[in-house]
Amino acid sequence: MLRQLLTARKGDKFYIDTNILVYFFFTRWNPDFSLKAKCFLDKVQKAKYEAVVSPLTLMEFIHVSRDRFFEEGILNTTEINQRVKKQIEFLYTFNPNTLRIVGEEVRMVVNGKVQTRRLLRERVLDRALELIEKYQGYIFYDERLEENRYIHLSAADCFHAFIAKELECNWLATFDRALADLSEIVPILLLQDKYSVW
Repeated sequence: MLRQLLTARKGDKFYIDTNILVYFFFTRWNPDFSLKAKCFLDKVQKAKYEAVVSPLTLMEFIHVSRDRFFEEGILNTTEINQRVKKQIEFLYTFNPNTLRIVGEEVRMVVNGKVQTRRLLRERVLDRALELIEKYQGYIFYDERLEENRYIHLSAADCFHAFIAKELECNWLATFDRALADLSEIVPILLLQDKYSVW
């Protein structure tokens, strides 16, 4: 089966999945993904693309960052949290016109009128449950890790897709192959995929 080439264009709006930030800040876990994350965010900084970071992305990022700092041998919780805080503060140094960090309620212009929208509504929660039941995932052998892996959606994955749609993003940028199932909600751009041009 031939796969379609996915091409991002200048001015496209991306929703940033948590793993983009994780690989941006933590290079030793996967240097190739880290390089791609840095290249992608550099293009955002240079205004080739617009990007948004949601509260859900930030919450997941804080959780993963704490774990990564601990795994790197930092055993002082105050130091761990200070390092995470510096990472978050760094995100706020990006051009706010190209990288927006949004709250739960977002002001948007819809049909010429300013509206305030809540990002997670009840129908989103119900639809997320339907998607988790629909897409059961798959098992594959990861040559890099030399082990079988079970790739499947989480509730957070579904919420990311719906938030991206609510924010009218052209793409959800990620390294997580499980999110490919969510392309019925929002187009998924896997940064590591040879079929993704960005």
